[in-house]
Amino acid sequence: MFAAADIYASSRALANLLPHLNDDARVVAFGAKLSHRRSGRILNLLLRLLWKLSFSSTSAVNYEPWAPLKDHIDELQAQEYFFDCMFLVSGKMNVAEAPRFATSG
Repeated sequence: MFAAADIYASSRALANLLPHLNDDARVVAFGAKLSHRRSGRILNLLLRLLWKLSFSSTSAVNYEPWAPLKDHIDELQAQEYFFDCMFLVSGKMNVAEAPRFATSG
């Protein structure tokens, strides 16, 4: 999910997407986030301004936009880049959490 905040930051969107993945699927998300760094404060202002231009369905930018993924991904690893204003998270589908479609025989 590359810069897809409408998906990785939305529990509702994840509920629609994740059931379509294989049990052992790897999930990766990349996007913008707010920075806790002192040097990132100016970038935080810029991000908040840019977010106002996005769709109304897009979740507000925050410090951990991948949080909705935590319940569905095992061993979620997060890395931060560019003054901690960009992130890359990855992990493997949590098989116990993965809802499955009924198959017709």
